[in-house]
Amino acid sequence: MSKKAVVMVLALIFCYTNIAFSGELSKEKFYINSQISYSVIDSNLIENSIIKKVRKSSNIKDWCEIGNKVIISHDKERVPSVNGMKSVFINPKMSRPFLAIRKGAESHLEPYINHINILYTEGPYTVFQATFPVLEQLNSQKNNHFYLEPIKGKMEVLLNPSKTRGFEKVKLNNLDVSETRLANYIKKLESFKTRYTYAEGFVQSAEWTRDEFKSMGLDAKLVEYNDYSKNQYNIVAQKNLGKYDGKFYIVCGHIDSTSEKNKIHAPGADDNGSGSAAVLEAALLLSKLPNSEKIRFVLFGGEEVGLKGSKAYVKQLEKSGELKNVLGVVNLDMIGFDKKGQISGLIETKRFSDDFINNFKTVSDKIGKLELSTSYNPWGSDHVPFLNKNIPCFLFIETEYGANPNYHRTTDTFKYVNMELVTGITRVVVETLATLIK
Repeated sequence: MSKKAVVMVLALIFCYTNIAFSGELSKEKFYINSQISYSVIDSNLIENSIIKKVRKSSNIKDWCEIGNKVIISHDKERVPSVNGMKSVFINPKMSRPFLAIRKGAESHLEPYINHINILYTEGPYTVFQATFPVLEQLNSQKNNHFYLEPIKGKMEVLLNPSKTRGFEKVKLNNLDVSETRLANYIKKLESFKTRYTYAEGFVQSAEWTRDEFKSMGLDAKLVEYNDYSKNQYNIVAQKNLGKYDGKFYIVCGHIDSTSEKNKIHAPGADDNGSGSAAVLEAALLLSKLPNSEKIRFVLFGGEEVGLKGSKAYVKQLEKSGELKNVLGVVNLDMIGFDKKGQISGLIETKRFSDDFINNFKTVSDKIGKLELSTSYNPWGSDHVPFLNKNIPCFLFIETEYGANPNYHRTTDTFKYVNMELVTGITRVVVETLATLIK
């Protein structure tokens, strides 16, 4: 066997083992079943009752809901009779369909466009087939900035906005969320030049936020965790921190940033100066209320390099026994990009968190300025370690995160931050938590 042939065989072996490991799927499940067809349903054209009936049908193998479109697989001989349903071309020589989700405007799929078959694409979401060598390449890029999984089972990737029912008695507290203060927090964080987790600017920003929390009357400290034998920090603040042993909520976000020049210039105004500013504003307002010790404020390091700060913190909470006292977690990440008119946000979670997040949805309905969508396909931010421990938790993020041209660039500056969106999301969080701790 030639040297070139050996290299190709090894590459294929790596491809299959790497993909199977990441998705815990056997090699065979990546092939197309010749007895299965795929179709796309436009939910705008049919009633919800019919959609629900189709979803429950024993003929439906896989279901992937993305906004107004539903991608389904079904037996070729038993095609559902649904208005607005169109079959899609499946290449029998390629893989089963995969779902890719990106953050930022740059597409990971573009370099492979001649080796993939796109079934559906909308914003940051793409359903596609690929050759196995391409899947191997894409799988090696999978991280908390690029999501890649096979279409399998029931996937609720993006659900359209809907009114929340059953929480009509919630009353607003009318706390003074200040757009000016939020803007100043973002500008201050940007002034550190870079908050890349391994740069001096990160330590400086961590120390500044700790002192800012202290100035609000909170107990605050840098909590160390180990990252490749190097001490890194999360910033933790709470009334009576270390003394209060009751149940509490967590409001968090990551303070680190990154860019193509991360060691010297990563302003991170949207990602994630916006979320960090919201945590600081929430701390300032909520710390003045009775029972404010029921809320802990955390700013994580290491998010951009693999959720390292939040993973370490969840382990610390578990070891100390505090994890069982966590009532719910709000993770604020990238809440400042919006260009399409009405400001919009996305709540990303798992179904077991519904009771918790419905409080926030109801407050958002009452305020009336923010259009909220929901995803039950969590990935790529600091809510994931909490969800993995079955803690009610959700990510609050801008809906248009897949269109931001400044994502992880030196151009992610305050100039491009939509302060109406930052203020709107912050107000929903503050008002809801003020009600929950009464």
